[in-house]
Parts: sequence; structure tokens; C-alpha cells
Amino acid sequence: MSSLPLQDTPNLYGRLSRLAHWGGALLVITMLAVGITFDEAPRGSEFRASMKALHISLGASAWLLLVGRILWRVKQNRAGLSPRPLSTVGWQLLLERGVHIGLLLALTALLCSGPLIVWTGGKPINIFGLLQLASPLTENKGLHTALEEGHELMANLLFGLLVLHIVGALRHGLGSLRRMSGPVRG
Repeated sequence: MSSLPLQDTPNLYGRLSRLAHWGGALLVITMLAVGITFDEAPRGSEFRASMKALHISLGASAWLLLVGRILWRVKQNRAGLSPRPLSTVGWQLLLERGVHIGLLLALTALLCSGPLIVWTGGKPINIFGLLQLASPLTENKGLHTALEEGHELMANLLFGLLVLHIVGALRHGLGSLRRMSGPVRG
């Protein structure tokens, strides 16, 4: 087995892409789970408040990963290093690309609406108790409610896109899984 390259190749994802993919997947799934947990917890409870604080801190941290991943993907695409799509049929190729773009857009919408929800609620963003981002906005209950509803809708859309992404990867079989997680054969 040879060592995994840092950059992507036409047939497989390199170390950096794999790290961004699986780290992002873990972060997104954790944020979805924590978001559902705090949403279902009794209002005013200490548990709900701690889950909400964790969700907000993770969301603020996710910005760095998302921006880094987008920049890396653009760099790899421009250099012609991104693995080729697995689908060859027109509609399947469109679905494959659409799901990937949809995932990035849904994540971006969630990461934009999250801070706005906190700020229109009249609070600063507290990141793991280490850093506070003061609100550039004034409290606005109407906008706050609309943003919360949009955030929940986007989270549901993201969940659906994740399911499609996983089904697509499984449909492509071991070739797909090896490109993003399997060993490199020498």
C-alpha cells in the first residue's frame, strides 16, 4: 500500500479532502443531533441552554471548516485534480452534482442564519466560553422567528440531502467508498 497523497487525483481524494469531508460530516451530524436535542428539551431548562450553547459554538467553528473546504475544492478543481464524477448518465450526473451543490448551499444558509438568529434574539455569540462576538444588529423578534423557521427548514433539507448523498455513495459501491475512505493501492 502506498501513502495517500495530500492533493486529489482524477481517481481518488487526497488526505486534505478526506479530512475535510469526514471532519465536516462528523461536525454536521453532531450539530444536527445537538440541534434536535436542544429543540426537544424543555424550554428554560439548564440542559436545553447547554445544548444550545454547544450548537452555537460548533456552528461558529464550522465556518472555518466550510470556508477552508470551499477554497480547497476550488483550488483542486482549477488544477484539474478533482476526482471525476462517478455517474455518467445525464440525469444521474446532474443529481450527483446537484446534491453536492445543495449540501454546500444548505450548510452556507445554516451557517449564515445561525448567527443572525442569535443576534436578532439580542444576544452575542459565545464560542465555547472563550470568545464573544457582539451583535451588530438590534433585537428583532419578528425577524428572529422567521430566521428560526428558515433555519429549521434548511436543517431538514440538509438532512434529506445527506440521505441522498449516502444513498448515492452506496449505489456506486466500493469504488465510491474507496475514493473517499479506502486504502490506496500501489
